[in-house]
Amino acid sequence: MGVTILSNVLQRLGLGVNESKIYVFLYSGGQSTASQVAKGAAIPRTKCYVCLRSLVGKGFVFEIPSKPKEFKSVPIETLQSIVIDQNKRLSQVKPLEFTASPVFLTLGQKNVMRLFPVETSKCKTEIISLVRGLKNYPVSLNKAKRAVERGVDMKILSLRRADTLETAKTWRSIGVRVKLYKKEVPEGLRFTVFDGNLCRITLGRPQVSDLDSYTTIWIKSKPVAAMLREYFYAKWKEIN
Repeated sequence: MGVTILSNVLQRLGLGVNESKIYVFLYSGGQSTASQVAKGAAIPRTKCYVCLRSLVGKGFVFEIPSKPKEFKSVPIETLQSIVIDQNKRLSQVKPLEFTASPVFLTLGQKNVMRLFPVETSKCKTEIISLVRGLKNYPVSLNKAKRAVERGVDMKILSLRRADTLETAKTWRSIGVRVKLYKKEVPEGLRFTVFDGNLCRITLGRPQVSDLDSYTTIWIKSKPVAAMLREYFYAKWKEIN
């Protein structure tokens, strides 16, 4: 597969520009140290470390426990299986089903990442999110892109840091409006409002360090949604 074609495929899978460069470099040159990757991919070393951690977390790159530590890309064939697996897991996730209670509780960061695209696919008018980190998960990106294409107004406020500067570019490329805030916003606060009705409020880092202990409260309430929307747009207007 040609380098340009591979890079385009990777970005369609949700990788940022620098992440794609790193994968292409490792795919072409074999296992390398972080400093070799930074030099070969022409990426500043600090950004390179952030991207390598992200790629390892997503399963596109794995670490080799050597001294110094080295990194290696997964085979091309594995990329397809990663996407197939993500879509398979998503298809097994049922939308939230509220019965007598307007409140639904989930534990763990993974459950948020699984439910977010499911609820996104149901939206008709607006999705607003205040988050601490911004990830380029392929399934979430694909569902968001489709939502924007059918007219959903999607906005994200994310903490400004090295990795979100890059991932924000990918989200903007699919039509999502993204602004980056500084730490004046409470660090542990993160929420999403779907269609001015369903609210997702997550209690996570830095107050909760264990990803499996993240607690997410899903509330179906227009008054709560209105309160969160008011806070969101107040912060949105403060950021140029």
